Amino acid sequence: MTLHTDTELAETVSKTPSAKMHYTADNYLEKVVMGLRTELVGWPVGMPFGTVSELKGGKAVLERLLRELRSGRRHFRGVATRR
Repeated sequence: MTLHTDTELAETVSKTPSAKMHYTADNYLEKVVMGLRTELVGWPVGMPFGTVSELKGGKAVLERLLRELRSGRRHFRGVATRR
């Protein structure tokens, strides 16, 4: 199966069909890391973490993020639960 979007990856890793990616720091921590027990790995160094539509650089930036997502360089993984 080929996954094409952050939402598809978040759903697969978290095993939550309605999982959604959130790109604001507060929502990401609360809804993705704490809520879904999932984290995003591989965000590009030097690129501010935030809503993709607000990133500077236009199409080239979006294409880079998509390439990294498809290659697995940027991906989601489950977060272990502390006991």
